Amino acid sequence: MIKEWLLSDLYNLNRYNLKEWLPFKNSHQKAFEDVYRNTIALNDNHLLVGWYKGTQLLAMCDGEVCEKTFFVKNILSVSQAFGFKECLMMLEKIVKSRRLTTIYLPDFSDVSLAKERLLRLGFVKQSSPKEGYYYTVTYHTGIVLGGGGARGSYQVGAWHALKEMGIKYDLVSGTSVGALNGAFMVQGNLEDAEEMWRNIATKKILNLSLDETEHKTREKLIKGVKVLTSSALKENGVDSTPLYHMIETMVDEEKMFDPNKKPIEFYFIATLAPKMEEVVVSLSDIQKEELSKWLLATSSFYPAMKACEINGQYYIDGGYRNNIPKDVLVKHGATELIVIDVKGPGFIKPTRVPRDVTETLVSSKWGLGAVLLFDKERAVWNMQQGYLDTMKAFHVYEGTWYAIKSTTYKKEIITLTKHFLAYLKTSKDVKKLGKKISVQWIMQHHIQPEVFGVFLLEETAKMFLVDPSKVYSLQELEQELVKSFDEKKELVDENMLISLGEWMIDYVKQTVPFSEKTVLEYAYHLIDEKSDIVERLFEVSWRQVLQAMFIRFLKERNK
Repeated sequence: MIKEWLLSDLYNLNRYNLKEWLPFKNSHQKAFEDVYRNTIALNDNHLLVGWYKGTQLLAMCDGEVCEKTFFVKNILSVSQAFGFKECLMMLEKIVKSRRLTTIYLPDFSDVSLAKERLLRLGFVKQSSPKEGYYYTVTYHTGIVLGGGGARGSYQVGAWHALKEMGIKYDLVSGTSVGALNGAFMVQGNLEDAEEMWRNIATKKILNLSLDETEHKTREKLIKGVKVLTSSALKENGVDSTPLYHMIETMVDEEKMFDPNKKPIEFYFIATLAPKMEEVVVSLSDIQKEELSKWLLATSSFYPAMKACEINGQYYIDGGYRNNIPKDVLVKHGATELIVIDVKGPGFIKPTRVPRDVTETLVSSKWGLGAVLLFDKERAVWNMQQGYLDTMKAFHVYEGTWYAIKSTTYKKEIITLTKHFLAYLKTSKDVKKLGKKISVQWIMQHHIQPEVFGVFLLEETAKMFLVDPSKVYSLQELEQELVKSFDEKKELVDENMLISLGEWMIDYVKQTVPFSEKTVLEYAYHLIDEKSDIVERLFEVSWRQVLQAMFIRFLKERNK
């Protein structure tokens, strides 16, 4: 496992018995000085990465990304048992996490054994663009698409991002809606898939009579759930003929089974009823005229939907046995997994992913709506979230809850933290509290000081319903937070369908007395006049008090 180190992680560097693995600097002291100097520079292209087995640190790599090459500046290891193969595995993990193509190691003029081992592993000595050893990374990438019904539009947004970044794939596995999207990915018709989701409606999936007008109120959501439940109970599952017709229209069997085209391996999961056995289906297992029926089978979320009959056997949703089929692609030789999980209902099969397989998870921290009620406005929103989360997963954008674009992100977030801490120490309203909040206090609360400011920014923006479907600079996100705080945005956007779970969570957060939001607003209005009460409140709700102070700070900063 790899983990990127931040500047504050260097405080713990001395407790590890790290030594130069090869003579990059010919001195352990010089090596450490170089690592500190490179990290303190706060260059966004610089990477300091720990290599772990479980929680145990094995080695640390210091390097820099330039275009598609990772230039290794130093490797420090804990044990002499850290060998060349293990080192290459670490370097490949680092490079593949950013979809780079080349690894560079400098020339070790006085270590002939190192040269021999590097050449044996596939490194090539070159003089250009820089004298040293170069290794070309190969990819055999698999896309794993989880089940989740109407949330599946998120996966098409993720696909759009992968295509934009030029990320190719050799294998695809999917369950339920993930299998449908997987079929589109194998065909390669992104535009058709996007168009389908932009115009989606429940009536195009299920044979139901629903009020699908523009305004998506809580009452209409509850009514829709009632209609769906009633129909499923009466008919032993809702008729999914509309979905079958859509599959037949959208899936091009000739393209999928074209012998002249380099095949993308495609696997999807169905569940054989009533035995509840997992069935892994591949294109080599079936006739092309059966494909649409099998794609219906993997998506038949019984008992809400009718079971699907194929050759006298009944099949239901593959999510009952394997909702995120990573194991299938590991078995078929994927060396990288990109897992796009929409958190649909289903069984997550325990899968041991080998250490030499790089796994990238794309998943939303935001809710993605209902599973069986389809809404085109929600689908468009989910596609945008899938796009942004995928760009963040491959470090095109930064951020946790929001997508933040910056070429100087490391410097900007440290500056934000420094300015906020300075504000706390100098503001007459909160001077006593400001003395308490130090770098040590922040670390004691399990937050890294570098990200403290942006942590408060994102958490508070989320609380005040700042739109997460846009790309922001740090300054734009700050301004949007202040604006949302002053405007007091409405709880529900009635132009987009949300699930009952999302509605309940937001309702509690926004309206219940002593919720995090109400405590924040209470603290904000007390800061001017009753700082003693704010100090007592800080002891029990430090996060909300700090968020209130942070909004004050932003208002002054953005005057």
